[in-house]
Amino acid sequence: MGLFALIGFLVGSLGVIPLAAHSIAMHLSWATFVLPMSLGAAAGIRIGFRVGAGDYGGAAAVGRVAFVISLCYALVVSVSLVLLRDGIAGIYSGDVAVTQLAAALILIIAVYQVFDDVQGTLAGALRGYKDTRAPMVYSIMGYWVFALPLGAALGFGWWRFPEMGVYGFWIALSLGLAAVSVAVGLRLYHTSRKPERIARLAR
Repeated sequence: MGLFALIGFLVGSLGVIPLAAHSIAMHLSWATFVLPMSLGAAAGIRIGFRVGAGDYGGAAAVGRVAFVISLCYALVVSVSLVLLRDGIAGIYSGDVAVTQLAAALILIIAVYQVFDDVQGTLAGALRGYKDTRAPMVYSIMGYWVFALPLGAALGFGWWRFPEMGVYGFWIALSLGLAAVSVAVGLRLYHTSRKPERIARLAR
């Protein structure tokens, strides 16, 4: 939450219209994330039960099912956002400049939320293995070390990057989140296939 508050502060320096459009995009990203977050929590509980019972194969199966459900949901939401972006933006504001910018940002959100939904579910699944440190490190690196500096560089045109305004922040967030999503997915894949790691984490 601290990262997004800071980005909101930085976007605010770009003007009222970018901040309003950014707020719409942020609200949509949170709204679409609720179900995958809940799915991740449920998967973590189911995996914890399986691991406690020594059924490592069953735990891995839960992780795979959660991933497929999350990905399918994310893709459906992504397509819906693209097709309905103008109408969705119009729900939030009647200002033409705001809705046009928000509709353009929704195209980025459509990509962003795929990675966000998947990593949220997979991170929840990893908690079932009591593996919480690695996802935390991935998030710090992906968001604070990579996405925030890149977003500022793209948003304000620092370090010879093109000045992209609010688009730059969301592009950077999407890239950082994509990296986190891949890292968390690989971590879950390798953890679920290594009984010795599962046993060590369960201690």
